[in-house]
Amino acid sequence: MQTPPDEPLVKQDLLALPLREAREQFERAYLQQQLLLCNGKVGQLAKRVGMERTHLYRKLRSLGVDFRNVSED
Repeated sequence: MQTPPDEPLVKQDLLALPLREAREQFERAYLQQQLLLCNGKVGQLAKRVGMERTHLYRKLRSLGVDFRNVSED
């Protein structure tokens, strides 16, 4: 699911949230969008975002991002 160019990546006002929640929401939306751009390939995503693949898998799991069923629509 890709967001239209004129729609904000994160819909909720992040400034109203505690830092931890705001960061988690941003990271989740950022990684989901980047994963779509990488066609669901986590290895390619790791290079794109500058993370080691093992750390990236851990981060995706902790954020609840389903990286196994990413498809291009």
